[in-house]
Amino acid sequence: MKVSGYYYRMFVSMTLFAGNARAQDILCAEGYIMDDLCVQRGTLLDPAGTPTFVNPAVHTVHCLIDVDACRESGFHILQDPTSEGGEYSIAYTFTDDANAMLIDLMKAEGSCTNGCTGSAVDNFRIGVKGATQEVEGVIKFEATESAYISAGAIGTYCEVGTPEESPVTSAPVATTPVENPVTSTPAVTPVENPVASEPAESPVASPVSSGTLTHERIAAMIFALVAAVM
Repeated sequence: MKVSGYYYRMFVSMTLFAGNARAQDILCAEGYIMDDLCVQRGTLLDPAGTPTFVNPAVHTVHCLIDVDACRESGFHILQDPTSEGGEYSIAYTFTDDANAMLIDLMKAEGSCTNGCTGSAVDNFRIGVKGATQEVEGVIKFEATESAYISAGAIGTYCEVGTPEESPVTSAPVATTPVENPVTSTPAVTPVENPVASEPAESPVASPVSSGTLTHERIAAMIFALVAAVM
C-alpha cells in the first residue's frame, strides 16, 4: 500500500505541475527536500518511522547525505499541503546535476556527521530556480540556483518583489511667466549733465609794446635803409 500510495501522490503532483513546467522556461520552487529512498519507503530513516509525507520537516540532514543509499537515490522537492491537515507531495524530481548542487548546499548549511559545516540539523527547506527538462520520458527539474531557507524566511524565496513604482513625473507647476523685465532706471541717480560753464574769455591780446618789432616796422626800416643808400 505504501508503494501504491507513493505513486498515487506522485501522479497527482505531476498532474498539477507538469503542464505548468512544460509551459515555463524559468521556474521557482520552495519546499522541503526529500531523498527518493525515504519517499519509496513511505517513512523516514531518521527519525525512524515518521511518515514521509506527513512531517518532512523533522527529516535530518544526516539521513539525507550521510546515509549512502539516501544520498545516491536522488532528491525531490516537496509541495506544501494544499489544505490544513493535508499531506505533502512531490513537486519536482531533480536531475543528476541538480542533485550534486543540492548535496553541496546541504554540506555547507546542514549539520551531520560526515563533513557538514552548517547548523541545520533538520527542517531542511530549500528554494530552487531553474527549468524543467524531459529525461528518459520523465520531467525533471534542472536547478541552476539553490538556497537554504531558514525558518524565518519560509515562503519568501519565490516571491516576486513589488516593483518599485516609477517615480511619478508630476506636471511642472505652471508658474506665471515672468514678463519681460522692464529696464529699470539705474539705482544710482544719474548726475545731471553739468551745466556747461561759459568758456573763459580768451585773453585779449595785449598790444605789442613799443619795443617789440612788428612786421610793419621792419618793413618801414627796410624801405628807409634802401632810400638812404640810393
